[in-house]
Amino acid sequence: MDTNNQKRIIAFTKDETMLSVLIESSSEGMVSVYPYNANLAEVTFDNSVILLDYDVDDFNVTAMLPLLIKNAGVNNNVIIVSKNCDRKNVIDCARKGVTRFIVKPLNKKRFKKYVLPYLTVVPINETTETTNL
Repeated sequence: MDTNNQKRIIAFTKDETMLSVLIESSSEGMVSVYPYNANLAEVTFDNSVILLDYDVDDFNVTAMLPLLIKNAGVNNNVIIVSKNCDRKNVIDCARKGVTRFIVKPLNKKRFKKYVLPYLTVVPINETTETTNL
C-alpha cells in the first residue's frame, strides 16, 4: 500500500492481539499507540483513523470518548473495537460521533473489511476554472 495515500492509525488499546493485527496489516510506521490517559490535546490527529479499544477495566473509556472525538476533529474517523456489542452501547457510541463499531476480536479479515477502507486518502481532483471573456 502506498503510504502517501494512506492515513495513519492512532490506537488506544492494551489488547496485544489487536495491536499485532494493526501492525501486521499496516505499512511500517503507520501505527501509533497511545495510553488511555494520554493528553489528547498533545496528540497530532492529522490524517488519521483512531481505533479505540472499548474494553478496559482500569479506565473510564466512556468518559474519554467525547473528548477523543472532539480532539480528533471532523476530518478523522473514530472506530470502536469492543466485545460489548449490545444495541444500547452501539447506539450510544454512534450518537457521540463514532464512525464504526467493530465487534472483537479484531482479526485480519475484519481489519481488511472494516478499517482498511477508512485508511485510503481520496485525492481531491483539481478543477481548472474557465472564465468567459
